[in-house]
Amino acid sequence: PLAMAFIVVQVILYAAAWRTVSPRESDFPAFYSAARLWHEGANPYDLGQQCNKQLPIRGEPCLPFAHPPVLLPLVSLISSDDFVRSYYRWTAVLLCTVLICLIPLYKISKQWRLSIQSILFLPIIIALALGQDTPFILLAVLCRLWLLGAGKDFLAGLALSLSVLKPQIAILLGVPLLFARPRAFLGFVVGGFTWLLFSFALVGKDGFSGMLHIVRV
Repeated sequence: PLAMAFIVVQVILYAAAWRTVSPRESDFPAFYSAARLWHEGANPYDLGQQCNKQLPIRGEPCLPFAHPPVLLPLVSLISSDDFVRSYYRWTAVLLCTVLICLIPLYKISKQWRLSIQSILFLPIIIALALGQDTPFILLAVLCRLWLLGAGKDFLAGLALSLSVLKPQIAILLGVPLLFARPRAFLGFVVGGFTWLLFSFALVGKDGFSGMLHIVRV
């Protein structure tokens, strides 16, 4: 009972702190502007147009969208002309993703209380409040760990491939599999190549060029 009470107190405190976060000061304007451009058929990586979309929302400086376009259809689906409501719908999606993380956490630890406490790790709460895509990467990494432990190496690599949302993390976690778990590395390559084709289908050649330009900037 004491452990559960401790968890409840944390949730209440985090919820109270979350209410102080302004949606306009989060990272969501970058996702929102790119998704709205993509929805309109424009290049989501046109930095000038991104800034024009963000100007009435957060003013300056502009927050560039420097992520692969994998999540753009999802962000576009929950986005409307009302930015604030779009932010809350997006954070609801992120919260659901974090809750799904309980499944691999429980498979790894066999303890529900430990699993719940783990998703209350402060950086996860900050990522939720700021509208970052970190929960998807967390889910990919946890599924990779669970499936590797279960001996399902290829599926573990496929799961990890979702971490291409932040390529620097994907490379750091994926490349060592080549030397330790080759089948997992194969799954990672197959999944990564699939996401690459999906991304190209979403934004085309001009979109890829724009993404590379923003990354260089």
